Amino acid sequence: YLANQNYERSRVNFTKAIETAKAEDKYVKVDAERLITTQLPRTSLPKDAETRFTQCCDTFEQDETEATRLLATIIDDYPEFERAIVLLATLEKAHGNSEKAENLIDNVLKVNQDFMPAIEMAYYFALTRSDFKQALMHIEHGINLNPFNTDFIYAKMALARKLHQLNG
Repeated sequence: YLANQNYERSRVNFTKAIETAKAEDKYVKVDAERLITTQLPRTSLPKDAETRFTQCCDTFEQDETEATRLLATIIDDYPEFERAIVLLATLEKAHGNSEKAENLIDNVLKVNQDFMPAIEMAYYFALTRSDFKQALMHIEHGINLNPFNTDFIYAKMALARKLHQLNG
């Protein structure tokens, strides 16, 4: 459900996994709790928001301009929809609007500091402006939220190599 932008159904299923996990299933409970915290919107969204977001994502392949317009209307209607804001920030960055993109991500992280898609973008944005200290802070936060997140582990290794090359 998560991969198909069905966030409320994901929340229901993750919560059910937490409630029904037996003592020997502690990792199921831990993983479900982690996914709720790091991957789902902080607040519940109506089905309409999810449906419109999925349609927007589907539209990107055919018409990026229309998809961006749809995305803006979704955010106008649901300003707490973190995933939509992260996608808009990604587009803004791709279109050269770095400051707007970073402000969007900063606003998401102010409200939902553990939202992994925003942390990933914040890390990327810090790298693009060569702010390695900030990039490392985001990487460390991501690893602390999920010590098995290979994306952040590899990012930390790549950053270490880059710093070694710069200093070496």
